[in-house]
Amino acid sequence: SQDAFAYHISLACNHCANPACAQVCPTEAMHRDELGLIWPDHSKCIGCGYCTMACPYHAPAIDKTLKRSSKCDGCRERIAAGLAPICVEACPLRALDFGEKGELHERHEDYWDEVRGDILPLPEESATGPNLFILPSPAAAENRSGSIANRKELNL
Repeated sequence: SQDAFAYHISLACNHCANPACAQVCPTEAMHRDELGLIWPDHSKCIGCGYCTMACPYHAPAIDKTLKRSSKCDGCRERIAAGLAPICVEACPLRALDFGEKGELHERHEDYWDEVRGDILPLPEESATGPNLFILPSPAAAENRSGSIANRKELNL
């Protein structure tokens, strides 16, 4: 019997309701803004790297040139202007979407009951309350155990 499975997921910042990165930031540089997006204020960031160690999604990274935290800011300027994040507009398969949970539910109501935010290798949703909704492939929906075979390639 075959016990291997594979699927693709988009790993980026999930702008969590309970962001681990912001909780450990000693200068409060990593914060939630008025749009609900989590991002580092570079005028406060000291480049300690605590956010990179705390985030279970590996979203923040320390920019080696700037020596500060760098991560997805949700395209906050685009969101403020009423536009979608660039990743959503650029996705060739239209697999990404952006919006408030209620809006997403309305746009995707045909399969909303199957949507989750905690497929492997992501942690359980209760860990950080990610604002991430995934329509899992059959392999992802059936498996909550297993391991990542190519962890070294993922740089985790």
